[in-house]
Amino acid sequence: MLQDDRKEELERVLQETAGGDRPPGTMMAQFTARCAEDAEGVLKAAKSVMCAVLVHSRDRWPPDDEWRSVLPEWFVSRCAKEKSEDEARTWLEWWRTLPHEQRAIASRENWSLSNWVAWFEPDERQWIWWGAWIEGPNSIRVTVAVDGLPFAWGALEWLFLASGAESMSLEE
Repeated sequence: MLQDDRKEELERVLQETAGGDRPPGTMMAQFTARCAEDAEGVLKAAKSVMCAVLVHSRDRWPPDDEWRSVLPEWFVSRCAKEKSEDEARTWLEWWRTLPHEQRAIASRENWSLSNWVAWFEPDERQWIWWGAWIEGPNSIRVTVAVDGLPFAWGALEWLFLASGAESMSLEE
């Protein structure tokens, strides 16, 4: 499992470029986040959420109900309403009936806060922030360190979509 010091990751989030040499035994994954406008504002917003997660989970993982007060209000308000157990089960049953390519599209709908936070728990997150920078007025380059491919990056994608990006794609 990929491990990183949250303080070092926080320092990389605050940097303007990539965070130096990759950790031994990891590889880098590159993403492009496309923005209709204001890539700088989108990146600033995404970094504010990452900083909140890293700062508030440094010593202990906060309980689910605490995240609503820890994360920026604008991010919390963009998350989907929490589903009941029955609603979640029904959605999952529906999702399993979809062809693979449609599953990916359906998974891009707004994430609930608890679902998003769950993928940031230390035992669940499969990537660490390595760097992000503006490539142009409508484009952000994001680099993460991972143990290998494929890896779960939906929570990273939702972070950028909620922050104002129109799309996010993994570079091949």
